Amino acid sequence: MRTPQQSYPGSKVGLYGAFMADVEKHKRLSSADRDRLGGQLEQAYTQGASLASLAASHRTSAGRVRLILLERGVVLRRPGGSTRRPDPQRLERAQVIARDYAAGATLAQLGSTHRIAPATVRNLVLAAGGQMRARGVRTPRPDRPAGAGRTGTVTGSPGRRAV
Repeated sequence: MRTPQQSYPGSKVGLYGAFMADVEKHKRLSSADRDRLGGQLEQAYTQGASLASLAASHRTSAGRVRLILLERGVVLRRPGGSTRRPDPQRLERAQVIARDYAAGATLAQLGSTHRIAPATVRNLVLAAGGQMRARGVRTPRPDRPAGAGRTGTVTGSPGRRAV
């Protein structure tokens, strides 16, 4: 018994059960055949078929399939078959990190707390819609009075003498 992925010699039924236009290499398609083929390709591609599988089932090149889909305005997926979808836990974590960052925590502190790199913390803050502070500027913490913990300013290095 044949699987749906196997082609039937002489058959005009493609991989997805749709009638295939006869596509010969280096031959132009009439506009009616191109529209019909484009509709079939678009439907199969939006259902998850790859360019290579569509090309094989329609006996044409992946480049031709790609051009026909682009002509129809189809947004092509990235190569490699990535099916990554936004992870709700990652989004929730990003919102928590962005809130803590807005409250005054540094990227390094948040990275240490969440066991991730500070660059990843930055990316998560931005993904959650947060704004990065200017480098070296911390938001005042509500649990400390302004200037707490500072003993004064250093005006010179201890090992130097004025000449």
